[in-house]
Amino acid sequence: MLVRRAEKRDIPRILELLFQVDMVHHEGRPDLFKGPATKYNAEELAGIVEDDDTPVFVCENETGIVVGHAFCIHKQVMGDSVLTDVRTLYIDDICVDGSYRGKGVGKALYQYVVEYAKAEGFYNITLNVWNCNPGAMKFYEAMGLVPQKVCMEYVLSDDGESAGDTAADGIKGNTDGVDNVVKTSDRSERSLDKNTIPEEYVILPAVEADRKEILALYNMQKGRPFCPWSEAYPSDETIDFDLERDALFVMKEDGRVIAAISIDEDGDVNKLACWDPDLAPGGELSRLAVLPDMQSRGIARRMIEYSMDELRKRGFKSLHFLVNRYNVKALRSYAHMGFNNVGECHMYEQDFFCYEKEL
Repeated sequence: MLVRRAEKRDIPRILELLFQVDMVHHEGRPDLFKGPATKYNAEELAGIVEDDDTPVFVCENETGIVVGHAFCIHKQVMGDSVLTDVRTLYIDDICVDGSYRGKGVGKALYQYVVEYAKAEGFYNITLNVWNCNPGAMKFYEAMGLVPQKVCMEYVLSDDGESAGDTAADGIKGNTDGVDNVVKTSDRSERSLDKNTIPEEYVILPAVEADRKEILALYNMQKGRPFCPWSEAYPSDETIDFDLERDALFVMKEDGRVIAAISIDEDGDVNKLACWDPDLAPGGELSRLAVLPDMQSRGIARRMIEYSMDELRKRGFKSLHFLVNRYNVKALRSYAHMGFNNVGECHMYEQDFFCYEKEL
């Protein structure tokens, strides 16, 4: 790999990489990032790459294709009443092509920037990273960066209260119950008290007659961000498995299935060392889904609360599950509901945070 200063001929490829960056942020915070878009257009990039105060570096693969970039900005504090006069190299953007992540491209770019900063006499290197991009945060921490200042946020819902999002969940699993693991997708639910659910919404054990509606409900979730469900899963066999264990529950409105959830004990997940041994045995929830036109009504939260009650009745002491570490909405929601982040793990080719709550 070769790292060099960017040139105008690199602009088309840089635009493609900027698009990838924007989509990562859009998927993590669609309330803030419009997507699809790029932060700079071709004309703006032409000026940036030629300006010595805004150097852009690119990394080429062995065939000369640009597979990553690093945007930098020279910053100088002078005569401030509070801050000292220091020169800072600000990293405006680092991106590695999705197909080249994990191959050392990001590290090569960052190390090149560090050497450049040293040669130019900068005091420090700074950058901003969005909390919805924990993969980038982990990378920067591995490179030795530490927090300098923290930007805090309090999101207000339409009624002026903090919006605690509860997501509909996508689960990867099979019908032998070994690989069921909670993975949340991007389904926002406001944090509403369960008493706001209309009385005509009832939660019941699922029966065979509900099969068709449940399967249709599952299919509506497929393809959503952070939802790993495939065309083949969940399936009729999955429903068979849940019905046989009395582990499938539905919420109905006037006889119509509007939400579903499964509860189960997962042997593989139970073996993770992060769980509190004093809270064993721990149960798990899976395959939580809400009809799209019924979201933002507190239904997902109520389904979770119902499953927790059911787990208590079955003798479980806690509820635990894995949440995709990139699903910021779900992470915020479960923290708001009192779940504790007790660790992290890598399973099923994805990175997860481990959440647990005493029942």
